[in-house]
Amino acid sequence: MKKLYSFFILFFIFNLGFCQEATLRILGNSKYSEIANYRVLLLDFEYNSEICNPLTQNKTIEIQVNEFNENLNLKKIAFQLLHKESLIVNPEMSKYYELLVPLDADDYEIKKIINSSGVKLVKTYYKFSEPSFLNEDKKAILALKNSQNKAIEIAKILNYEILEIVSIDDDTSRAKNIFEFLGTDNLNEERIESIYSLLEKLNEAKINMDLTKVGVYNLWVTYKIKPL
Repeated sequence: MKKLYSFFILFFIFNLGFCQEATLRILGNSKYSEIANYRVLLLDFEYNSEICNPLTQNKTIEIQVNEFNENLNLKKIAFQLLHKESLIVNPEMSKYYELLVPLDADDYEIKKIINSSGVKLVKTYYKFSEPSFLNEDKKAILALKNSQNKAIEIAKILNYEILEIVSIDDDTSRAKNIFEFLGTDNLNEERIESIYSLLEKLNEAKINMDLTKVGVYNLWVTYKIKPL
């Protein structure tokens, strides 16, 4: 069994009877990376802190949050402090807040304010912008172009030509990591090996992983083709 390639599936289907037309179905994809918008510090504000944190003793969570906001404003730090719903059993005694700051915010100064306020830093992570229709359209166009490039190269190897696009479908929930020809026995091992080699080159990509979210947009495209 040949090596299977991720995010690419090709069906080469000959129609029944004596018709020489065929369809070539290709899963085009566009790889993308998005830079985070914010660095997020998940904070735990506790009311009952007589033992573990005397700095916040006898202060309600609301008072602690207001003081924390004031301390950040005094240092002129750009931020958003948002309450985060959690599975804490007693929300009156402990609440989680997300502190959203710019990527270039002064980490030392922020940690200093957190420590002096007696707030518990739970973890740090990143947030990205919400998906937009415009960005989704751009990814779909790139996936279509990717599919067209693959179709042209593969049709050339098979000695076929592309006639037209039959259908475009963005429902790729059933996409599998396989390469398969159906309904024909006239492809020799040399041609199949050439196509596998081609797919390996077409799917190569380098993406910067630093503070980015990496993904792939998939799009089914079916072409009508005929022998040259």
